[in-house]
Amino acid sequence: MVIGAYYGNQEYIGHNNNIGMLLGLQKVLIKDKLTFIADYITGQNAVSVINSGLQVSLNENWKIALAAEFPAPHSDNHHGMIIQFSRH
Repeated sequence: MVIGAYYGNQEYIGHNNNIGMLLGLQKVLIKDKLTFIADYITGQNAVSVINSGLQVSLNENWKIALAAEFPAPHSDNHHGMIIQFSRH
Protein backbone atom coordinates (compact mmCIF):
# COMPACT_ATOMS: atom_id res chain seq x y z
CA MET A 1 0.00 0.00 0.00
CA VAL A 2 1.17 3.53 -0.80
CA ILE A 3 -0.07 6.67 0.96
CA GLY A 4 1.01 10.17 0.04
CA ALA A 5 -0.08 13.76 -0.30
CA TYR A 6 -0.32 16.02 -3.33
CA TYR A 7 -0.51 19.73 -4.08
CA GLY A 8 -1.39 21.24 -7.43
CA ASN A 9 -2.04 24.68 -8.87
CA GLN A 10 -5.33 25.76 -10.49
CA GLU A 11 -3.90 25.44 -14.01
CA TYR A 12 -3.27 21.73 -13.43
CA ILE A 13 -6.06 20.53 -11.13
CA GLY A 14 -8.72 23.19 -11.67
CA HIS A 15 -10.82 24.85 -9.04
CA ASN A 16 -11.91 23.59 -5.60
CA ASN A 17 -9.31 22.05 -3.33
CA ASN A 18 -5.65 21.98 -4.41
CA ILE A 19 -4.34 19.49 -1.86
CA GLY A 20 -5.26 15.90 -1.19
CA MET A 21 -4.10 12.35 -0.65
CA LEU A 22 -3.05 9.56 -2.99
CA LEU A 23 -3.78 6.01 -1.87
CA GLY A 24 -2.45 3.10 -3.91
CA LEU A 25 -2.64 -0.67 -3.69
CA GLN A 26 -1.00 -3.51 -5.59
CA LYS A 27 -1.80 -7.17 -4.86
CA VAL A 28 -0.01 -9.96 -6.71
CA LEU A 29 -2.54 -12.52 -7.91
CA ILE A 30 -0.18 -14.76 -9.90
CA LYS A 31 3.53 -14.30 -9.19
CA ASP A 32 5.43 -12.64 -12.08
CA LYS A 33 2.24 -12.67 -14.22
CA LEU A 34 -0.83 -10.85 -12.85
CA THR A 35 -1.31 -8.02 -10.33
CA PHE A 36 -4.42 -6.20 -9.12
CA ILE A 37 -3.82 -2.43 -9.06
CA ALA A 38 -5.88 0.43 -7.60
CA ASP A 39 -5.40 4.15 -6.89
CA TYR A 40 -7.57 6.75 -5.18
CA ILE A 41 -6.76 10.43 -5.63
CA THR A 42 -8.91 12.29 -3.11
CA GLY A 43 -10.51 15.70 -3.54
CA GLN A 44 -13.05 17.51 -5.65
CA ASN A 45 -10.85 18.66 -8.53
CA ALA A 46 -9.88 17.59 -12.05
CA VAL A 47 -7.47 14.84 -10.89
CA SER A 48 -9.76 13.29 -8.23
CA VAL A 49 -10.44 9.76 -9.47
CA ILE A 50 -10.51 6.11 -8.46
CA ASN A 51 -8.73 3.60 -10.75
CA SER A 52 -8.79 -0.18 -10.50
CA GLY A 53 -7.67 -2.89 -12.86
CA LEU A 54 -5.09 -5.52 -13.71
CA GLN A 55 -1.45 -5.42 -14.70
CA VAL A 56 -0.10 -8.28 -16.82
CA SER A 57 3.62 -9.05 -17.20
CA LEU A 58 4.19 -9.81 -20.86
CA ASN A 59 7.82 -10.80 -20.31
CA GLU A 60 10.67 -9.75 -18.00
CA ASN A 61 10.77 -6.24 -19.53
CA TRP A 62 7.23 -5.31 -20.55
CA LYS A 63 3.95 -4.92 -18.65
CA ILE A 64 0.50 -3.80 -19.73
CA ALA A 65 -2.11 -2.40 -17.36
CA LEU A 66 -5.82 -2.12 -18.07
CA ALA A 67 -7.95 -0.19 -15.60
CA ALA A 68 -11.34 1.45 -15.23
CA GLU A 69 -11.45 5.05 -14.01
CA PHE A 70 -14.29 6.39 -11.88
CA PRO A 71 -14.93 9.90 -10.57
CA ALA A 72 -14.00 10.44 -6.92
CA PRO A 73 -16.98 11.12 -4.64
CA HIS A 74 -18.33 14.67 -5.04
CA SER A 75 -16.12 15.41 -8.08
CA ASP A 76 -17.55 16.25 -11.50
CA ASN A 77 -15.09 13.99 -13.34
CA HIS A 78 -16.06 11.42 -15.95
CA HIS A 79 -15.65 7.66 -16.23
CA GLY A 80 -12.77 6.46 -18.33
CA MET A 81 -10.37 3.66 -19.18
CA ILE A 82 -6.61 3.42 -18.84
CA ILE A 83 -4.29 1.39 -21.06
CA GLN A 84 -0.66 1.65 -19.97
CA PHE A 85 2.45 0.00 -21.38
CA SER A 86 5.59 0.08 -19.24
CA ARG A 87 9.11 -1.18 -19.74
CA HIS A 88 11.32 -2.15 -16.81
